[in-house]
Amino acid sequence: MLEITPAAPSRAPAALVDFVWGGDAWDLALHALASGGARWVRSRRIGARRELRHWRHPGGEALDLTVFHLDGERFAEAARYERAGGPNLHPVPLVLPALVELGQPMSPAPGAEVVATWHGEAEFALDGRVERRRALVLRASGGGQTRIMWLAAGVGEVALGAEGLPFDRWCVGWTGGDARFLGPLDAPGPLADLPLAAADRARGLF
Repeated sequence: MLEITPAAPSRAPAALVDFVWGGDAWDLALHALASGGARWVRSRRIGARRELRHWRHPGGEALDLTVFHLDGERFAEAARYERAGGPNLHPVPLVLPALVELGQPMSPAPGAEVVATWHGEAEFALDGRVERRRALVLRASGGGQTRIMWLAAGVGEVALGAEGLPFDRWCVGWTGGDARFLGPLDAPGPLADLPLAAADRARGLF
């Protein structure tokens, strides 16, 4: 499992756009799941639009497409689709300010709260490999549960789990353009398009 150790904290505000892949070509990541199996993850950003896609591994089954809108004032998770043609599972966008202050509660939607709890340099260790990179921690509460998300600068979401527990999902390798993070990745093989009909699966963590 990925181990993350905060190293050099910063009290400076964090620009959320710095914590996602900024290229207009697709990046590629593999995320391991504590429940078994893994997910291929690809993202790209064209102008103010960011797209994030997940596929089941092994198998290459398309799981979803999430669309974000990024500008100088907001970072919004605007839409999520599980099948071609919709419907949008986010009828109300989940909106955060583009620049977040540590410890300042934010409300992306009614009944939900997000707080940036840590920002600065961190060490990421996996299978004997150690990398140092700027990181941001978001704590999200809502629906009776609290979850922690780690983001790495230039990469995106790299670990997710319930507060105080081991991660449910964590990155084991990422590549974007000429950049690399953690382990090398094998070719993913064919990755399917979104299906015409949504699969019957539980909502929540992929």
